[in-house]
Amino acid sequence: MNKKIFFIVNDIHFFISHRLEIALEAQRQGFDISIIFGSALNNNYKKNLGFKYFETSFRPLGVNFFFELLGFFQIIVLLFKHKPFIVHCISPKGILYGGIACKFLSINNVIIAISGFGYLFSNKKIKINNFGSFLLSHLYKFLFRYALAHKSKKIIVQNENDRNFIIRNHYANIKDVLLIPGSGVNLRNYNNSHYNSKLPIIILASRLIISKGIYEFLDAAEIVKKKYPNWEFLLFGALNKNHPDSIQFRRIQEKVGQGVIDYKGYVSNMTPWFRKSSIVCLPSYYREGLPKVLIEAAASYNAVITTNVPGCNEAILNGETGDLINPRSSKDLSEKILLLIKDKKRLKKYQKQGRALAIKKFDLNDVVNTTILLYKSFY
Repeated sequence: MNKKIFFIVNDIHFFISHRLEIALEAQRQGFDISIIFGSALNNNYKKNLGFKYFETSFRPLGVNFFFELLGFFQIIVLLFKHKPFIVHCISPKGILYGGIACKFLSINNVIIAISGFGYLFSNKKIKINNFGSFLLSHLYKFLFRYALAHKSKKIIVQNENDRNFIIRNHYANIKDVLLIPGSGVNLRNYNNSHYNSKLPIIILASRLIISKGIYEFLDAAEIVKKKYPNWEFLLFGALNKNHPDSIQFRRIQEKVGQGVIDYKGYVSNMTPWFRKSSIVCLPSYYREGLPKVLIEAAASYNAVITTNVPGCNEAILNGETGDLINPRSSKDLSEKILLLIKDKKRLKKYQKQGRALAIKKFDLNDVVNTTILLYKSFY
């Protein structure tokens, strides 16, 4: 029996942080795991886990048409040579290139895992701001539909809005769409955390793009620090200057120089920081799936403040585990932060209830087991 599963993903680091436990459990159950990914940012990805790794030429971020096309053909060659029984496509380029390659090669057992629709689907100002991105958006949407055109496929979405979007736009039938709320969180990582040991720290951990609400966080931090200078605002995330939605890094540098925030850069393991922080913010108006940072925040007894947009608003219980704010509103964000700082009883309630929500809804074991059952359904 062919038990080969190939994962296709933009970035090997995203695979390790979001899908590794699924692959490890599949391997334990006798599946042969291989990973195809875009050009790695460094060479420290080959963990000795028994997986086969295939690095291709396409870029995890940005667009260089020569490397994108070369990477796409490399994917076709690898799939043709190894003939996997199941192909699990993750992240935008993994879905696009993997889906089209599987269609071309008549590989029918395809899983398309959509963790949000991202910048190209969400930015309504894209036509005005960047004509090249506007064209790229429409090209991606056209090819995306073709990539999903398989007879034997399953589409995984992370929130109800994306599920409805897929069905409403006729990308798939309702029977082919499975809702799994997020990537899950390993609750054991936070068993030693407790709301009584929290420090006056507020965190935003995200890619540094405008639509993640970075500027709103900087402005809110400035407002709050004037009243509560003992509260620390920490910003985590990698800068990508080639992204069309990239922030101006000088804005961060200015706030650091003024003592408003502390910029930590990219940190691969956020667990120690979540354990000691009190509030996690994600003022995103990006088309999220179900942000892992928010479910990790809940699991680690953090109150959450996030925007009332699809994906983000399904990661919390408004008024129970966190507060929803209006998109693009630093004023609303600062007011919600100030409310929690002033009202300690409310803050602790959110922290305790957030942990309970994570146990009930976001347990990594549930995500892994559901995905393994999906693999087995193809046999």
